This record gives sequence, C-alpha cells and structure tokens, in this order.
Amino acid sequence: MRDRVNRQYHNEEKAETSPIGMFGLTGLAAYVVGVMQGYIQGFTGEHRTGKRIGSLLLPAAAFVMVCFFIHLASPVLPRLKKEAGIAQIEASVAQAAEEEQEINQAGEAETALKEEEPEEKEPAVAVEKEAEGREDIVPLDNSILEPSDTYAEKGSVAVFQAYHPDATAYQWETETEAGEWEIVSPGAVMEKTDELRRNISLLEVAADKEKTIRCQMSVEDGPALNYTAELHILSAPIASISSDGFSAETGSYVKAGEIPLKVTYTDGKQDVITGLSGLHFLDTEESRENSETAAGNLKEIITTVKTACDYSHLEAGMTEKILCYRNPDGEFIEVPVNMEGLDLTSPVINELSISEFEVSKTDQPVPVTVSFSASDDVTPVCQLTYAFLPAGEEPQEEDWREEPVFVADIAKNGLWTAYCRDAAGNMATTDRKLIVVDSKAPVIRLSLQKEEWCQKNTIYVSAEDSLPVKYRYICTTSGEDSGWVTESSKAVSANGTWTIQVQDGAGNIAEQEIMVDNIDNQAPVIRSITEKKRRRGSKK
Repeated sequence: MRDRVNRQYHNEEKAETSPIGMFGLTGLAAYVVGVMQGYIQGFTGEHRTGKRIGSLLLPAAAFVMVCFFIHLASPVLPRLKKEAGIAQIEASVAQAAEEEQEINQAGEAETALKEEEPEEKEPAVAVEKEAEGREDIVPLDNSILEPSDTYAEKGSVAVFQAYHPDATAYQWETETEAGEWEIVSPGAVMEKTDELRRNISLLEVAADKEKTIRCQMSVEDGPALNYTAELHILSAPIASISSDGFSAETGSYVKAGEIPLKVTYTDGKQDVITGLSGLHFLDTEESRENSETAAGNLKEIITTVKTACDYSHLEAGMTEKILCYRNPDGEFIEVPVNMEGLDLTSPVINELSISEFEVSKTDQPVPVTVSFSASDDVTPVCQLTYAFLPAGEEPQEEDWREEPVFVADIAKNGLWTAYCRDAAGNMATTDRKLIVVDSKAPVIRLSLQKEEWCQKNTIYVSAEDSLPVKYRYICTTSGEDSGWVTESSKAVSANGTWTIQVQDGAGNIAEQEIMVDNIDNQAPVIRSITEKKRRRGSKK
C-alpha cells in the first residue's frame, strides 16, 4: 500500500514538471527579460515614445514577475499537502492491514485439519521427543499386531498393518481367484515406526474388489507365523457414522479401527462394522494469546489444531474422543465417541504384618494390629480399603477399613485372609495362620538313641503342637534339672528315671517319663583265677 501511494505521488510530480511546462516557463522568463531590457532602454533613451512605453510596461512586468513566482511556488504547496496526506493514508493502511490479519487468523483458527493425508501424531499420554534420537527405543506396547479385517469404500485405499517383536521379515500376499497365494508388489509394502514406537510393516491395497490378505512373519528361532485378513467393500458411499461407545482396560492403547461404528450409507441403509479404513482419532489442542491492537484495543487470538492419530491412550473413567473418517473424495466426517477406561487389575499387597500377641488359654478374642503396605496402578493409595477376616468369609461393606493400619479381634484359631480393594472393586488377598487360643497341651513321644548296652545315650523328644514349644529335662534319680531349653534332645551318661516336660506358647504343659537303664560305665571285676591240670600221658 505504501509503495502504491509513493508511485502515485511521483507520477503527479512528474506530470507537473513535464517538458511542456518547462517550455512555458522558459518562454515566460524570456519575455520578462525582453520587457525589462526594453524598459531600461526606453527609460534611459532620448525617445519619449519609448520612455512612455517603458513606463507602461513596468507595472505589467511587475505583475508578470509576481505571477511567475507564484507559479514557481505552486508545486511546493501541493507537495507539502501530499506529504501530510501520505502520512494519513499510511496510518489508515496499517490499521486496515492489522484488522485484515486478525480476520485471517480467526479464520485459520477454526480448523487446521489439512486436506492431504492426515499426519500421524503420538498418543495423548504422549511419546517423549527425546526418545526419537535414541538407538534403543522401547515400544509403548510391544504386543503382536495382527492384520485385521478391513472395510473400505470402493475406489479408496485400504491399509493393513502387522508387527511381531521377534520378527525378522514380513511377506505380504493376496489370494488369487484360483486359490493360490501371490506375493504383492514391493511398492505396496513399506516399513514405518508407528505412534507406539514399533517398527511395523504396512500394506496398501486398492479397494477395487474384495480380497483375502495374508502376512507371513519370519520369527527368529521359530517357525513362520501366518495371519490372514479380509478386505470388504462397502455397499455404498458413507453418509454418516455414529458410535455407542467403547470400553477397555485403563492404560491400554486403542486403535481407531477397533471401535464398532454404526454406518449410514447414502442409499439410507445402515450397518454396524468394526475396522473401517481411513478412520482416525482427532487430537485437539487449543491455545489462546492476548494482545493489544495499535489503537489500544484488547484482542484474543484462539488457535485450534486438530491432528489425526491412529491410537488413543485410554484413561481411567469416561472420556469423550473425536473420531474422524476421510472418504475417497477427501471429505471429513467427525463424530464424538464416549470411551471408558476400565480398571481390571487388582492392587498388590506388598507387605502384611501382624503385631505380637499373647496366646490365651481361654476362648476369648485377642486383639492384634494389622498393617498393610499396598499399591495400585490406577487407584491412589489413599483411596484403597482393607479388611481382615477368617478365611472363607466374604467381606461386607462394614468390614472395610480406610486406614492401612488397624486393630482386629482374632476370635478363633486358623487361617485368616487379608483383603485390599481398589476403587473399581478389584481385590487382592493374602493368608496368614493365627493361633490365639490354645488350651491343649502338646502331644509328646520319647525315645532313646540306643537300646543296647552303652556308655552314653541320648533322649529324643518329639512334640506336636500348633505353637512353638520348649523343653525341660529332670532326672529324679540324680536331681539334675536343665530348666526350659529349646533343644529337643538330651545326652545322658547315667542310668535313671527322667521326667520330660514340653510347654507350648499358651503355657500348656505335657509331661512324660522315660527310664534309662542300659548305660554301663564299670569295667569287669576278676574275682579268681584257676589253673587247669593236665592229664597223664598227654603230649607236651
């Protein structure tokens, strides 16, 4: 705009100083000089006639001179006026340009969805850009991706994908009318890194007729894997799509083609399909920028960017996503879909501890302190609930505790179950055996190491009880008393009667005696020696 104004100004200036104008000025100057010269000659001459003529021409010459100077000054005044006008025009042009820019930005902010093939973007729980330059990139989901049945409008291009974490090569084939497998053209196959950081194999197939596709995956240290899929051609162009919602495990990555859709065709017919080719999620990002115009007015620029994504990371609870379908004509159909993230994973009880307690001889509850240490992949730790009940009893709502440490009354011996529940109702359990009431004495059996004569022997004690036990060895013959010990055997070196006592953790005592009478520490006694006489006639 400023260049246009300057060109206009220079053209006007050139018009005012054209050759015709210059010729007129030159003639006027010559005329004035001639008049002045004639006047001077007439005024100083002797001729009175010339003198009179000179006196008459003097006012005329003065008038012409004044007009001449006015003529010289006339281009300057318009130029000053034009300069002031140019400044005013430039200010108007700047304000108009600023308003035009605001209108354009507002129009661009309505949608940034490109007309060409939608570019891929990493899912919402987003892939860090720092990982792009690393050699060993860990996939977000390393599970096998099998080619799946695909539906496409006639005239479009259908896409099949395959991935195996241990695959060394992929071979795509199509089934001929004769029932034989034919390798597809290498130009239709490509490798790419998808949004989940997997190096997948991708096949593009013209949707001109229904086809059967097969992918052979060569796996290291194993046989080749074969997966087949069907390409179905839709009966008519799609007029609209809708979804009744989708649910899957929280934290999983959902592919757009996995969502069932209700499709309405241009002929009015409807169908429910899963695996529509050309379907993507729309990841919407909105930014706001506040500023001021040159006139000091406040303005807010809202920029909305919509990016097509193959996958969506499923969060816990209900969220609304946008599905976008691109038909063969390049037109887009957008539809909202409610996606629910289900918590299907139980929490983990990392540690369970039971406080020390005294076993009672009477049948009455014993209080113990139960301490949990648990975690969950979705529910915060502060929202987990706990219970501690006899094995086989289902927790009721009044049994749940919000605190991970609480006191429980143990009313009977046996197996007790610790429960941990997350917000979705998933439960984790672990069992503990508790003996709190014990009125029965241990059952004991006594035996000797040796039954034959010996110089030393050992008494062995076998005790059966639900609680830890300790032993006491008392010899009534010698008066020896070991006191309470943890050893279940006693070495003895003298004969006598031994009383063995066994006490359990509840204080119940069992007692039994055993006789040791096979110890012999005395050497034999020689009482006499006799010599035997030889008979007569015996040889020496």
